[in-house]
Amino acid sequence: MGQRLALPAWTKPNSRQAEAIQHGGYMDSKQMLTIVEQYCRKIASPHDGINITRIADRKTMLVEQIGEIGRAVMLAEYKVDGITCWAGYSTRSNTVFISLTP
Repeated sequence: MGQRLALPAWTKPNSRQAEAIQHGGYMDSKQMLTIVEQYCRKIASPHDGINITRIADRKTMLVEQIGEIGRAVMLAEYKVDGITCWAGYSTRSNTVFISLTP
């Protein structure tokens, strides 16, 4: 019997990419920054089916409940025109969650 060869990493998605593909979305940092900037500047524009949900102020993480399953969404800090906000993306619901810090 011969040795079994593994496929190179670039031929198959990593676990995060596989989950994003399965649930219908993937967010890169440039797209996330654009969405956050437009939200903070109150510019209404479509985001290709991505939902934007404002959550309570000063939150840095959130547990997204879908059915009986909860999933933590970690939020990153963004500063736009003197406004500090926290935002994170859920591949499961294709949603950007935004929390402002007044």
